[in-house]
Amino acid sequence: MTWQMTPLKRVARLRVSNVDKKSAGGEVPVRLCNYTDVYYRDAIRPDQEFMTATATREQVANFRLRVGDVIVTKDSETAEDIGVPAYVESGAQDLVCGYHLAVVRPDPSLLDGRFLYWSMSSTPVRQQLATAATGVTRFGLRTESLAAATVMLPKLDDQRAIADYLDTETARIDALIEKKRRMVSVLREQRQSVIDDVVMGLIPIDGVSPTVGRSEMRLRFLLRERDVRGQASEEVLSVYRDLGVLPKAGRVDNFNKTPADLSLYKLALPGDVVVNKMKAWQGSIAVSRYRGIVSGDYLVCSVVGDVDRSFLHHLLRSRPMVGEYARRSNGIRPSQWRLYWEGLAEIRASLPPRDSQHVMAAYLDAETNRIDAVVACMQTQVSLLQEHRQALITAAVTGELTIPELAA
Repeated sequence: MTWQMTPLKRVARLRVSNVDKKSAGGEVPVRLCNYTDVYYRDAIRPDQEFMTATATREQVANFRLRVGDVIVTKDSETAEDIGVPAYVESGAQDLVCGYHLAVVRPDPSLLDGRFLYWSMSSTPVRQQLATAATGVTRFGLRTESLAAATVMLPKLDDQRAIADYLDTETARIDALIEKKRRMVSVLREQRQSVIDDVVMGLIPIDGVSPTVGRSEMRLRFLLRERDVRGQASEEVLSVYRDLGVLPKAGRVDNFNKTPADLSLYKLALPGDVVVNKMKAWQGSIAVSRYRGIVSGDYLVCSVVGDVDRSFLHHLLRSRPMVGEYARRSNGIRPSQWRLYWEGLAEIRASLPPRDSQHVMAAYLDAETNRIDAVVACMQTQVSLLQEHRQALITAAVTGELTIPELAA
């Protein structure tokens, strides 16, 4: 099998779209395939949901999507998101490629569209495009850089065989990944349900009565708001809905950048209740185990009532309490809701006796740690499957992997 390293411009036609999301009178109604449609989908089909807009007849002629086209992202906030591809499985007269994207249309006599898609998905090509992207806060890919990107080019029949192989193998891996992700979702739901049932007294734990001795108390008698400005040298903490309070630097999936000026950041001590005022209605509230500083948009409260802090952590993150945060928040719509101290302070908490709190907290700590360990294991398996998938694609399109159909 003969492999050739070939620039895209020799085997495909490239066009960078200039079709925006606006609608104008006198133009042709179209459905627009936008950046997110490509970024979050591997394949594009007319039966999927697209936004409506208008385009000139010339734009429709130039950017109407056809079977075999590969669309790639050409602008993004990070260089790593440049060149993300999607394969056009079928087109339509009104389906047009939108702005921030480029259409790569292979010469069918030289390059199979599905093989092109897998090649564009491979690590070497993605690295070429990420390196070629320019920018500081936003990155873009010039047409000539995309045209100069090189792919390995076997014979056309071999390209189709490789594409068939990758279609099958990646579908199998994707099914395994989806199965494990579903298991993670089930485990997280189980974790939350255990917390809800225990702290609300719906099930007995180790002989502790779920209802005897309970009393209701407003949070103003358990917590006291504290606004002490911290030092820039302190570790920056953040409240995460699923995980509680964690050092921000340790979260690789954190997209909120820490500002250079930390003078308005508040000091949080171990045992303090930290509340993300903007996301409390989602459950972003927890007892911290760390000392550090948090955003000025957070509430920091010291615990002044006689309550087990571990029990309080679980109680504050139970679904009935999260529902109260939403009810007490102010704003026009959820994306703008904020929970202020005045609203938090009026929320009622149902508390069992102190000894019962300790027993319940110990049980919940053990159960949530057990479930978290299983979830972490599942997530590691997903990461390994994703790495295997990417390595398989790269090996197949670069000739490093022997495809059974080609070896026969």
